[in-house]
Amino acid sequence: MLIIAILVYTIATILLIPFHGGFLELLILSSAINLGIGGEMGAAYSAIAELSPARHRGKAIMLSANMWNIGAALIAWLALYYRSIYEDINVQIYSIISTAAILAIIIAVARLHLPESPRWLVHRGRYDRAIEVITRIAGGKTEASL
Repeated sequence: MLIIAILVYTIATILLIPFHGGFLELLILSSAINLGIGGEMGAAYSAIAELSPARHRGKAIMLSANMWNIGAALIAWLALYYRSIYEDINVQIYSIISTAAILAIIIAVARLHLPESPRWLVHRGRYDRAIEVITRIAGGKTEASL
């Protein structure tokens, strides 16, 4: 679900670059972006809770929850920055959307390197891979048994 959600978000953001001028296109694509973000929320928090070492789990979840604030501040700063260097409003909008698309692509590529959930692996009978993931999370300091 995590990969599907980020792909929906990324594709909708990329499509928003050429289609941000029309109301219907903006409505459909921004709805798809929100759908992708919403689909990622639960899966992302579950992945953080399951894949973070126990000693850092609370910090990781807290940081993740506050990324909304950091992202909102960053996009507001970028909007002001693009406004200061470009006079044309269409170029400003294009620049903001392009920046969001580039960041979405980077995140999508990073998500491809996120290991599968150990619980999912166990459910699928892939015990050796689940132990590898748990050992990697624990820093190689565990005697995992399933």
